[in-house]
Amino acid sequence: MTTIPAGPLRGDIQAVVFDLDGVLVDSETLWDDARRDLVATYAGTWRPTATSDMMGMSSSEWSAYIHEDLAVRLSVERISSEVAGFVDEQYAERLPLLPAHARRCYGSRIGGRSGSRPPPIGDH
Repeated sequence: MTTIPAGPLRGDIQAVVFDLDGVLVDSETLWDDARRDLVATYAGTWRPTATSDMMGMSSSEWSAYIHEDLAVRLSVERISSEVAGFVDEQYAERLPLLPAHARRCYGSRIGGRSGSRPPPIGDH
């Protein structure tokens, strides 16, 4: 995650882009891959409808679904954290832009952080 230090900024912020999942970044594929990997790693049972079942769910909802319906015996908080951590790692390695025009518009000044990452545990 990129952080901005307290105090005066070094340089000017020229733009901030807020992306809805799946508009500029192919985020849904990463989230799905991360959830599938977690279920496989912790011996859960992936259902054929799991991807579509979780579409539109908040992080607390899909984490509970994975715990309860896909039989992953981790806490809901840990499920959220592990999946979001995987997505953040993938974003740090390569931001999967969807349309070619997004790269042309934003060039190499693109950085990312997962949008559905749950807040720290104490912030619920």
